[in-house]
Amino acid sequence: EAQRMIGIEVATAATKFVNTGASINAVNFAECDLRAIPSTDRTTVRIVNVHQNVPGVLRQINNILADYNVNKQISDSKGDVAYFMADVTVEDSKDINTIYEHVTAIGENIITRVLF
Repeated sequence: EAQRMIGIEVATAATKFVNTGASINAVNFAECDLRAIPSTDRTTVRIVNVHQNVPGVLRQINNILADYNVNKQISDSKGDVAYFMADVTVEDSKDINTIYEHVTAIGENIITRVLF
């Protein structure tokens, strides 16, 4: 029974991470979570970024997002790795690719995803 419950917990956490970027209760990873983007919201995207935990990366990301409406954001770190999430209003779908390209071009980037 205990193994089954652990399996359910891990599967639920993995699904939430893939679908929303949430990493709550992670053991070896920074913990972040934001409220879900309502399914009726067609202009908000979630930027999810894992990067090396060094000074200046958040400044670079925020400079990229400066021309957009950032609804909410959160960041956390664990050791040498940091995790950043932001919900951004993007009126033009071309801007999604522009944001993605600029964030992934940051030298400390490990992986970036855009969820919508």
